[in-house]
This record gives sequence, structure tokens and C-alpha cells, in this order.
Amino acid sequence: MTKKTMVVQGQVPPQAIDIEEAVLGAILIEQPAFMQVIDLLQPDYFYKPAHKEVYQAILELFAQANPVDMLTVTQQLRQTGKLEMAGGPAFVMKLTSMVNSSANIVYHAHILVEQAIKRRLIEISSKIRKVAFDHTSDAFEVIDDLANDVFQLSETGIKKQFSRASKIVSENILTLEEDVANPQRIQKNKIPSGLYSLDKHIGGFDKATLTVLAARPAMGKTAFALNLALNAAEVFERPVAFFSLEMSARELGYRLLAMCSGIASKRIKNRALFQEEIPKVRQAEKLIQKPNLFIDDTPQLSLLQFKAKVRRLVFSHQVECVIIDYLQLMKGHSGQASQNRQLEVATIVKDLKALAKEMDIPIIALSQLNRGVETRPGDKRPVMADLRESGEIEQSADTIAFLYRPAYYGVTEDHLGNSTEGVTELIIAKHRDGKPGTILLEFVPQHLRFQDLNQQFWREPIPKPEQPGRATQSLPAKQFRGFSQNPDDFDK
Repeated sequence: MTKKTMVVQGQVPPQAIDIEEAVLGAILIEQPAFMQVIDLLQPDYFYKPAHKEVYQAILELFAQANPVDMLTVTQQLRQTGKLEMAGGPAFVMKLTSMVNSSANIVYHAHILVEQAIKRRLIEISSKIRKVAFDHTSDAFEVIDDLANDVFQLSETGIKKQFSRASKIVSENILTLEEDVANPQRIQKNKIPSGLYSLDKHIGGFDKATLTVLAARPAMGKTAFALNLALNAAEVFERPVAFFSLEMSARELGYRLLAMCSGIASKRIKNRALFQEEIPKVRQAEKLIQKPNLFIDDTPQLSLLQFKAKVRRLVFSHQVECVIIDYLQLMKGHSGQASQNRQLEVATIVKDLKALAKEMDIPIIALSQLNRGVETRPGDKRPVMADLRESGEIEQSADTIAFLYRPAYYGVTEDHLGNSTEGVTELIIAKHRDGKPGTILLEFVPQHLRFQDLNQQFWREPIPKPEQPGRATQSLPAKQFRGFSQNPDDFDK
């Protein structure tokens, strides 16, 4: 801890000097003892400055693959000019007389960790008081900084245990056997999309990952993202948060009713319903009430506000997936427009990736594409260079996908002569754990639904001549949002 914590309001902060001496003494007399606490203790966990210097010297010796004992530590302190600060050779020698063995060193190390955490809590509380009285400080920025401090504090002293390869392999085999026996078992560390073709090839959305879904306007980005959210929340009962920076919550509500009722969204919005359709709307209401789908339509949302909201949703409602619509509408830390928008977007993308890792959830961010797509000759199929405002997206995102509707650009047939009417290509341009390629989906615009295209799940970026054409038969009613949980249903 820092020297500022030596005395707080007339009180000595939490500390255990005798335990510090016992730990250092155990390390000096038995070098193997150091291996038991190296991933538990840091120099700042020692309250007494002399003890901190001694432990720092031990770490430096270990990094140089040198032996650790009373003499080598004394010499290391002398070389770095810290020997007198550490109390001199006599003090180092005294440490070795404090203990007879290292039998309880792990228990003693945990005591030091606990005392260090308490001192850090005192520092944080003092910081809160100071910035609260500072009229020039930004409250939201302070909250974000403090949230990071508390999260890092919660990780203090956590010791990662090693696992034997034999145990890992045995556990993997058990998991494989369960998956083979039940192909549709959803892994707990992934969020399914509800689209069989997509889940089959990317395995769902992994925890601690950032996925960017980009497209030009009118491709159906929001509808696709809302389909993902509803499928994950309703079918697989995984709590999902949907942040809409463009559309209002009311507008999203109309879209959800259209998806679940099968009634055109335009007719629902314009109140142009037949009386016999009211029961369908009520039934759709029941479907939407079931899942934990949270919607936030705060406009001009800043990065700091977003991070605070996500942390609260994860801790209070156990939200397992977050969707943002869309990236370019989010503001940076200050909440004000930046003169260098490309740099601001780069910062936002980096922070989203860091937040996904911190909260251990997948974050799906929608993004706009450059207008250059429209002026480019040919079929105007998007590529990663079309991502708007930031090359950082290409580097930080774990998965990058594009929505592309050939018919929108006048491409009426595919390479096999099949009609492209209603077909949407989900182009996986980057997948950190897999290969790129294109998934074919069917889009029903009046109901804002995306569903698997029969028998045509995946193709390479360059189609093969022997690739079969898509089937024309319609999916059963229950499968209109990819609801079927039997892969055989899609192979018939």
C-alpha cells in the first residue's frame, strides 16, 4: 500500500507486521515455500516498507533464476541501492529467526491479502469522499473508475490452480459423450442464436467475446439483432439486454409483437388489425412476458453510462448477453462529440471488448458500413475494409459478420440460378475460432423474422460448382424463428 495509508484519521490501517515477518522468514529459510505464495502475494500487500523491499528483491532474484536465501537477498538489495531502506543486513538476518518452518505460509499469506484488501478499501472510500467534494470532477467518470477499482479488488489474492491434463481430457470426454447423446444440449458458456445454421458453425456466442454485426441501412440489422435477443431469451431462457440507441422502446415493442404474432409490423403499428387477430396479439404478449429480455432506449448513451448499466444488469438480473444498436451512435467517455471520431470509436471498441472480458459475457455490437459500398461496382457485397470509422473493429472484435441482401442491389439469382428473393447472406468475415464463410438465411420483412433457409446452411466464400440449390419447401410453423431444436428437422 502507499505511504498515504500509513495513518488514516488518527488510526493505523489494518496490518499484520508479525505475519509479514513470518512469511518473509519462511521464504528465506525454505525456497520451495515461495512457490506456494508467488501467485498470491504482491509487494504492495506488505504494509511495512522494509518488508515490501525485501519481497521485491525476492521477486527479482526469482525472475533471474537465482537462488533465494538470506545472503542472495541481501546482495540483491545492495545492488539496487535498497539495502539500508530495507533495514540493513541485520534486519534481513533477523527475519530468518522469526520462524522454524514454512508449514503455515499459505494461511499466513491469505491473512496478508485480507489486510491489504482492507487498506485498499480505505483508500477507495477516501477517494470517493475527495472527488465528491470536487466540483470539477465528472461524476460518471468517477463511478466508472471506482467500479473498475472494486472489480480489480475482488480479484485480489485469487490463486489459479493448475489442473492435470489427464483430468482435463477426462472432463472433456464426459462433455463430448453428453453432447453426442443430446446434440441440442446448450453449453453453459455460450449464448445460442436460435438459428441452427449459425449455431452449428460458430457454436453460439462465447463468453468474454465481442461480436460486430455490420450492414448498410435497410439490410435488417435491428431486426436480426432483435431475433437473436428474443430467441436467446425465450427459447433458451438466457437473460439478454438490448440497448437501442436509435429506436424507441415502443418501436421495438411493435417489432416484437410482429415477430411473435405473425402479423405484419406495419399493420400493428397502424392499428390496422381485424378483430379475430386480437387473440394472436395477446398470445404474442404472453410469449414476450416470459423471457428476461431487458430493453434500454437511452439516446446519446455514453460509454461510461453503458458500462455502469451493464454492470448493474449483470449483478442484479444475471444478464448473460448484451446487444448494442448501434456502435456509431454511442458517445465516448465524456459523453460529448469528439473532433476525432475515428479515435473515439476505437476507444469505444476497446472498452467494449474489455467489458465483455470483465463481465464474462458476449457483447454483440451493431455497426454501420461506409457509403463506399453503394458506389462500388459489382454486387456490392461488403468486406471488412467497409467498416465505418475505425480499423480498431477489425483488430478487437472476435467475430465480424455482415448482413447482405442480394435482391436489394438487383442481384436476382445466385450462381446456380436460384432466386435471391427474400434471401439474406450472413457473411462471417472474421471468426477467431473458425473459418470465414457465408450462411444463407430467409428474411420475412413484413414480420421482421429471420429463419434458416432450408437445407442450405453454409457455403465457402467461393461457391463450389457441386453445391446444391436451396429447397423451396416451407418450414413448419413452429420453426419460423429457428425454434426447432432437432437438427434433423432441417435436413428432411
